[in-house]
Amino acid sequence: MGEEIASLAKGAKCGLERLNLVDASSSKADIANAFVTLYDYLDEHLTADEKELMGFSLWMLEHALCKYARLIPKKKK
Repeated sequence: MGEEIASLAKGAKCGLERLNLVDASSSKADIANAFVTLYDYLDEHLTADEKELMGFSLWMLEHALCKYARLIPKKKK
């Protein structure tokens, strides 16, 4: 999934940028690694009940990053 996010460079990548996990110049490998790191962090820290309630999965996280990118404005330079 991380590689797909890096290749598409759309909403989920923007979500990772808004979280300051990557930036516009990050490589595809950096983007894929950031997604995996975020997924692993959430998988470790969310309870089983929380994961079940939100339908936690790779697809859910990708979708959530896309929506997050729309809600949080880009930082102005």
